[in-house]
Amino acid sequence: MKNLSLLGGLLIAGFDTEGKPGVTWRARRAAERASERVSDTVSAITPGHHDGGTTWKERAHAAQEYGATAIGRAKPAVVGAVETARPTLSDAVERAKPAVADAAEKVKPVVDDAVDRARPVLADAADAAAGFAEKAGDRLHALRDQASAAVAEGKRARIA
Repeated sequence: MKNLSLLGGLLIAGFDTEGKPGVTWRARRAAERASERVSDTVSAITPGHHDGGTTWKERAHAAQEYGATAIGRAKPAVVGAVETARPTLSDAVERAKPAVADAAEKVKPVVDDAVDRARPVLADAADAAAGFAEKAGDRLHALRDQASAAVAEGKRARIA
C-alpha cells in the first residue's frame, strides 16, 4: 500500500501544472499564434491586400528609415575599421602573392586537361541540343498550322 501511495503521489506531482494549462495545450496554442502571425505578415506583404498595400508601404518606409539610421551610425565605425585594417591587408596581399602564383601554376595543367576533356562532351551536347531545337521548331510549326486550321474552322462554323 505504501508503494502504491508513493506511485500515486508521484503521478499527481508529475502531471500537476499548478492551475496552469498543460504542456500540450500551451504548445498547441503557441503554434496557433505563430501561424496567425505568419498569415498576418504574408497577407500584409502580398500584393492586392485588402488595404491597397498601405500596410506594406508603411512597413517598407519604416524599414528604409531604420536602415538609413543604422547606416549613419555604422559609417564612422566602418571607415575607422577600414583605415585600421588597410596596412594589415596590404601586408597580407604581399605575403599571399607568391602562394597564389604558385597555386595558379599548379592548377593550370589540371584546368587545361579539364578543358580538353570537356570540349568533345560539350560538342556532343551542342549537337543534341540543335537536334532538339529543330524538332521543337517542327512541332511548333505543326501546332501553329493546327491552330490556324481550328480558327478557320471556327469562323466557317459561325458563318454557317
